[in-house]
Amino acid sequence: ALPKSIAFIITDAYAKDFHKEEQVLKEIKAKQVTVNVLITEKCKNDNIEGYKVYERITKASGGQVFDMNKNDISKVLEALKGSLKTTIIDYPPTNYKPNEVANTTVIVDASMSEICAIVSGEKASLKGYDPSSKEVTLIMKITMDKMSMGCVEDPITGKI
Repeated sequence: ALPKSIAFIITDAYAKDFHKEEQVLKEIKAKQVTVNVLITEKCKNDNIEGYKVYERITKASGGQVFDMNKNDISKVLEALKGSLKTTIIDYPPTNYKPNEVANTTVIVDASMSEICAIVSGEKASLKGYDPSSKEVTLIMKITMDKMSMGCVEDPITGKI
């Protein structure tokens, strides 16, 4: 991967070579790569080391593990393809309890033509607000039970 890349691992299996974790983390940190893992639900098992390594690698790199149905992966990739631009503001992923409301502040400058946010988890949903706290209409690019992605085109500059 090129320095400061965003990488996606798409799999329906646990990591079999999880013993190489330190080497992988060293490379990720050296190149400042953000790693995301799209994994099918049949592999979600917090007690298996081959799954835990995905969580540790994504956390260390500022990425996220997305548990999803196998049929949803192509939809997610299509939405991401259109939204990944050259400028990415990386916010560390945060784990919240079900039904917990989370607020994240983003500083928007005039160079930003679109802002996108992705959330995952049971019944994940998004809302967006402009700097005056008025709710904005999100263009929903992904809406699934365990993942949502919403974007705002031509956002108003300031803290949102």
